[in-house]
Amino acid sequence: MLCIYGQIIAIRKFGAEHQLSSPMILAFAFYSLSVYNTHVASCCTVTVVDPDGRRRSLDVLAGSYDAAHVYFTHAKTHRGSGLPIPTTETMFEVAAQGRLYKVTGVKLRDWIKRERTRRNGPQGYLFSKRPVMD
Repeated sequence: MLCIYGQIIAIRKFGAEHQLSSPMILAFAFYSLSVYNTHVASCCTVTVVDPDGRRRSLDVLAGSYDAAHVYFTHAKTHRGSGLPIPTTETMFEVAAQGRLYKVTGVKLRDWIKRERTRRNGPQGYLFSKRPVMD
């Protein structure tokens, strides 16, 4: 879902700047974006247990720590979604490619701080727009 939304935005921006008139160019743009996304990230299910003991899940297109960060971002910015807002005590379960990864809130917070200093350019700018875990 997130991947498709990102691809549509990218195509619209590309189309507006370059006036896509050929179906071949449009097909190439979709193909190159989908190939990029399949090699960089995979579909993951992030699960968190809320204080009442209910499990809440969100499907995202990202790696293990990035998937937990996308969950945190979604829960914090869309409070009406019903997802509990994670803290440093939260345990994230990330299911990806037949494996289950466990990410603690403390490790996620440290990863976010490290990635904010490591990423540059457009990737760093977009990453800096995500919220930070307190």
